[in-house]
Amino acid sequence: METEVKKCITSKDNNLKKELNFIRYADDFVIMHKDKKVILKCKEVINTWLNDIGLELKPEKTRLTHTLNASLSEDGIAGFNFLGFHIQQYAVGKHQSSRNQRNQITGFITLITPTKEKCKNHQEKLGEIIRKSKTEPQIALISKLNPVIRGWATPPAPPLARGGLKGGSDIKTVGESGQQDYLTYLKLRRWAKRRCKNKSSVGYAKYWHKRSYTLLNGKKSMRVEFSTGTKPEDAKLAKHGDIECSSTKYVKVKGDRSYYDGDFIYWSTRLGKHPETSTRVATLLKKQKGKCTKCLHYFTSEDMIEVDHIIPKAEGGKDEYKNLQLLHGHCHDTKTKEDSIRVRENKEELSSPELKRLKTELDTVEIEIKRRKGLKLSEANKTQIERLGLVKTDLINEIKSVRKEMKSLRDKKPQPKAKKLKGRGTRKPDKLDLIIIEKERQQMEKSLKVKLP
Repeated sequence: METEVKKCITSKDNNLKKELNFIRYADDFVIMHKDKKVILKCKEVINTWLNDIGLELKPEKTRLTHTLNASLSEDGIAGFNFLGFHIQQYAVGKHQSSRNQRNQITGFITLITPTKEKCKNHQEKLGEIIRKSKTEPQIALISKLNPVIRGWATPPAPPLARGGLKGGSDIKTVGESGQQDYLTYLKLRRWAKRRCKNKSSVGYAKYWHKRSYTLLNGKKSMRVEFSTGTKPEDAKLAKHGDIECSSTKYVKVKGDRSYYDGDFIYWSTRLGKHPETSTRVATLLKKQKGKCTKCLHYFTSEDMIEVDHIIPKAEGGKDEYKNLQLLHGHCHDTKTKEDSIRVRENKEELSSPELKRLKTELDTVEIEIKRRKGLKLSEANKTQIERLGLVKTDLINEIKSVRKEMKSLRDKKPQPKAKKLKGRGTRKPDKLDLIIIEKERQQMEKSLKVKLP
């Protein structure tokens, strides 16, 4: 659908195509453009495209609206609702105004807020959970409420709000998060009062506690929260205003992409799963964002992708996700070669008695330095720590020199030379020599017509 909509713009001006925004989620979609003629043309194209597959636009849910000027909308109402959010622009002064890509003041601000129906349904769901938990302990109630609050305050695919600031919507800007917290508090207060023989003061003291929390500037403060205690490990009820999501982390699905197009690299990177690849590979693709950790280039569907152990098993690495990575086939070969050289060098070092002795002395010195630092800092202790520090430096330099010597000996190690045939009398003849001798003898017998001994 998106491809057909963008084809309808036949103008040579590329800016018209770039300014056209098409956002779709399941069977709901929004088309945004500054030119009303382009929107009407897109509507005709979509009607034609839907008629070909036996569908049509529902008139009750189709609106042509302006996000700022209500007089330009068909029904005289500015803004629109999409996926439970209301998107609208408001005229403001230059200090509160948003800016465009050229850093110019636009004179308006875009606010994305939950619709009234969404807020009402959310409170009804919280109230139902609290009513069903009249006899359950506080920790069980908190464990049921927190997922609902986090799900409501964190939209699944938030659009950009307030120029891409942290947070999928402007519930804090319009005070909706505080309103939701207050309505939830009233329901919990009634729940606590009922459990304490209708004494609200007793219920408040039992179920609400003062706890420390971190402000946006990094400082710590105190506030009263619905929790099981004052310790950090005690369970507490999540607040709507404390839950944030980054709207810039969401990447829009490309218009020509389908889950069944066979491109497992693209969908595994997005979702972390795909029917045509293993769970391990799909999970690592999503973790690495579709990139090879060795060359930092993106994987393609034609590349050979191999699973590699970051710490090789020969060095004690485990077969777990935090020790796994995806590499191109050639990158994996390069890393395997480097790992094998390092493992061989480590084995040679372990077999060297000189290095063993130096490492043992170094460990002893480090333990003594650590022990003396824990004692009182007297003059004699400071002097001894300085001396031990010099000894540690000398031992490290000695270890480096021994490793350097071992490397030079390894490089100078003579390679096995090929055998040189200077004459049959210089070495014992092998099987090939005997065959050659037999052939020469047969040729000589034919030429002389005499049987040789």
